[in-house]
Amino acid sequence: MSVKFTVPVNPVPWARARMFGTRFFTEPRVAKAKKLIAMLARSAMKGKKPMKGSSSVDLHFFRATRQRCDIDRLCSLPLDAMNGIVYDDDRLVDILISTRQIDKKN
Repeated sequence: MSVKFTVPVNPVPWARARMFGTRFFTEPRVAKAKKLIAMLARSAMKGKKPMKGSSSVDLHFFRATRQRCDIDRLCSLPLDAMNGIVYDDDRLVDILISTRQIDKKN
């Protein structure tokens, strides 16, 4: 099975949950991006069940600026957002292909 979708925003790198007093919270921009990716993934799956077994994922990021950002942090957010939607768990991803490019128009 193949699933393809585009997230029409500047990519947001994954950020570890932060602690505020005794509570943990996720940065709002990270939570918003994760929610958007999950929604688009659900739509692309068209009601199909998540894939079981090994999977491969291609991620292509188009950033508006050259602002420093590690590609592994860019990959973490969509991989995590697709858990339980595209595949059962992102630990089942055996092949990950990712690219990062500057595209000021997007």
